[in-house]
Amino acid sequence: MDGIAPFAYTSCMPLENLIGWQVRRIRIAQGITIPDLCRRLKGASISAEEFVLLETRSRRVMDYEIKAIAGALGVPPDDLFVTRRATQRSHNVADTVPHTRE
Repeated sequence: MDGIAPFAYTSCMPLENLIGWQVRRIRIAQGITIPDLCRRLKGASISAEEFVLLETRSRRVMDYEIKAIAGALGVPPDDLFVTRRATQRSHNVADTVPHTRE
């Protein structure tokens, strides 16, 4: 390949999960616990232990899980991806919902 190394996965590369941190921010802003959110999921079954891994981006997230998580949080799926628009929406939610510690 003339000086170009083939792509190789390394352990320092993130798994396929772009939503974990944003899901956590929205969930906490809404005062929802992980067990409560897991019970609200429609179309996906994620245990509380798996959900912790999902939020910390240590677990891959599937497309149908994104839809189920968005539905359980009452937000459009796009809001789970960190963008300027989604961040602004989550700030608006956080301003109107009392904060809880978990």
